[in-house]
Amino acid sequence: QQLAERVRSQLGARLQLRAQLIEQILLDYSAMKRRLVQPIIGFAKANLDDVQLQLDGLVFKHFAAQVDMQQLTQYPRYFKALGLRLDRLFHDPIKDQSKLLDVLPFLQALRRLERAQNSRFRWLLEEFRVAVFAPEVKTAEPVSAKKLLQLLEKA
Repeated sequence: QQLAERVRSQLGARLQLRAQLIEQILLDYSAMKRRLVQPIIGFAKANLDDVQLQLDGLVFKHFAAQVDMQQLTQYPRYFKALGLRLDRLFHDPIKDQSKLLDVLPFLQALRRLERAQNSRFRWLLEEFRVAVFAPEVKTAEPVSAKKLLQLLEKA
């Protein structure tokens, strides 16, 4: 009974913290979606499509129930990096295109691995996006193309 009481007292606070984080994630997501409607010409549409795919990969139906709290706490950093990427994309789409080419092979690998439910690779790829598009935001752990390739070899 003491254990039940302790869990009950902690559960409310944890649920409230999770709810606040999810609310902030949804606000950040909405702000990013609004930024994607800015007109841009030529090949940069593919870059905006990539940002849209990344957003859809982060905030999907039932994400709030399916993504664990540790990973949800990383979302504000992912959105900050996305915002910096968009700033730079609108300023220099050619440079963003070059960076996207570094990420594309891993995005394709992720699509293959999703069937195998390789969440480690999925979240490392998010960190790699931070490292490539907004390195000043800092990654939660060291990540590189080499590390992703090694993980793919093991999968």
